[in-house]
Amino acid sequence: MPRWWLMLFFGSMLFCLIYFLLYPALGSFRGILGWSKQQQYAQEMAAAMPSTHPSMRRSVIRISDAGAQSKALALGRSLFLNNCTTAMVRTPAERRISEPYGQ
Repeated sequence: MPRWWLMLFFGSMLFCLIYFLLYPALGSFRGILGWSKQQQYAQEMAAAMPSTHPSMRRSVIRISDAGAQSKALALGRSLFLNNCTTAMVRTPAERRISEPYGQ
């Protein structure tokens, strides 16, 4: 066996040991750094909230009131057309999804 293979093997074992000590990888052991994906998610969401697009911040309404408000329907349609139809519309037959009701 070449010597560099052996060194690579021992290096990867050392990396694995250090990783298991620093991060939560062994059952209930939290790791030396105390990192968790829930904490990271909360931090990223807190950082992203101020940069939310203004139209998304204005669009907070109660679900029970949404059906009665034509402004809410127009906003929902606009958000759907701008953000969703490019991913959903595949064929000309499916394009009627983006057409207004009754047409």
